[in-house]
Amino acid sequence: MNRFLMLVMAVAVSVTSAHAASVKYDADETIDFSPWKSWAWKRPELPNESSIAEIRIRRALEEGFAAKGYTNVERAAADFLIDYHAAIGRELRLDEGWGFPGRRDIRVNSYAKGVLVVDVFERATGRLVWRGSVSDALASDPAKADKKMGKAVAKLLKKFPPK
Repeated sequence: MNRFLMLVMAVAVSVTSAHAASVKYDADETIDFSPWKSWAWKRPELPNESSIAEIRIRRALEEGFAAKGYTNVERAAADFLIDYHAAIGRELRLDEGWGFPGRRDIRVNSYAKGVLVVDVFERATGRLVWRGSVSDALASDPAKADKKMGKAVAKLLKKFPPK
């Protein structure tokens, strides 16, 4: 019984800590990002083929890079290109409480969790030079989706360009 309780507690701690949005990134340390002023999409938006989520991601990235002082230009004039990938997975959350007097009640809840990955390519060479990811970027409630995506992108772009 002790093993089971220790396992439940370990999973609860890891799931609880995973609930907060986290940012991870990696960069090519040989690249000097400081002269870069403009960017473009690596892949063009296809008219009438974008989902609502893709439109939301693109808008948040455009606003996020603009807030950092970068200008969205035609691909041939850009210093760097950006691309993104989004994934939705499931997270488990254990909630512990007390049920019938003297009995412990453990509930397992499942909820969707989204990760946004943003890739930055040096336009001149086509090399991937920066990759960042932010967890918990996608909202299941459409009324909160724009705000949540905007906050996630802002948090991610705090790490761009790398110092």
